[in-house]
Amino acid sequence: MHDNYTILMSASLDGEATVEEQQLLQAHLQVCAACATTWDLWRRVDRLFASAPSATPALDYGDKVLSRLGQLPFHPDP
Repeated sequence: MHDNYTILMSASLDGEATVEEQQLLQAHLQVCAACATTWDLWRRVDRLFASAPSATPALDYGDKVLSRLGQLPFHPDP
């Protein structure tokens, strides 16, 4: 795997790659089967995350966390 291209893949998926970087990545994917396979897998995972429903915490989640924090022993900084 080529580290520079994995960085470009990540930037592209995040919408942070420039047009030139996207062109460089696409050109590389045409000649490198290993990176093309990785790119395909990463795009599939990206689509899965994008389509997954957002998890919503219970309404009382914050109260429960604060309650648990209040039960922890207090250790002041030395």
